[in-house]
Amino acid sequence: MASRCWAIEGGRRKPREDTKIYTLYHGIQTGSAGPLALLDLVGAPYRTVSIDINAPDHPTAELLAVNPLGQIPVVAMPGGGIVTESAAMMIAIADDHPESGMAPATDAPERPAFLGWMVYLAANVYPAVRRYFFSGEIAESETARDEVRRMAMKEVQRDWRAMEARLDPAPYLLGESPSALDLYTAMLSRWAIEQDWFREACPKLAAARDRIEAVPKVAAVWRENFRNFTE
Repeated sequence: MASRCWAIEGGRRKPREDTKIYTLYHGIQTGSAGPLALLDLVGAPYRTVSIDINAPDHPTAELLAVNPLGQIPVVAMPGGGIVTESAAMMIAIADDHPESGMAPATDAPERPAFLGWMVYLAANVYPAVRRYFFSGEIAESETARDEVRRMAMKEVQRDWRAMEARLDPAPYLLGESPSALDLYTAMLSRWAIEQDWFREACPKLAAARDRIEAVPKVAAVWRENFRNFTE
């Protein structure tokens, strides 16, 4: 439930929703896990609107009103702005809370790498994972869908290997402190890929993931969203 604040209209005091509260359109085992964990980590007040992507009436009129594609996650930012795409909303939330350290400052030397890797994951790993899970949107026959899934997995593995080769966590992906990049990487690495493969092929990324997932607030969200998460 959102907290309440007051506005003066026509000389009378009327309640309205607190504009400091985020609204996250959230579904279990979707891309909203990262933004949800980030909201908890930065200590931001928020409410969630639960979305069942398997429900017969999905997408609902309420969801279509904030995202015409009918996809989640979506976050309504304090002040009324709408952000779609999990990477974008995690950057926006982290930037809203500079005291949390979850995003490098705009003039920090780590900022280019932070933005570059967030977009790299969003532009490469995320689409390939989506093709793997939703091959029926691309191909009609089962044989063709199998080929889509095979090629998507090949891309996912290639993209993770490339990231593993270029990063040297110390101990987090960008250095001594965690950032939204650690959360986003951890979330995406829980999808589609075989976990034994990920640990063997990407030991540096896996070790950094273990550190962020050990944070109690992250672990609490992960337990609800990822069947392959074990503490």
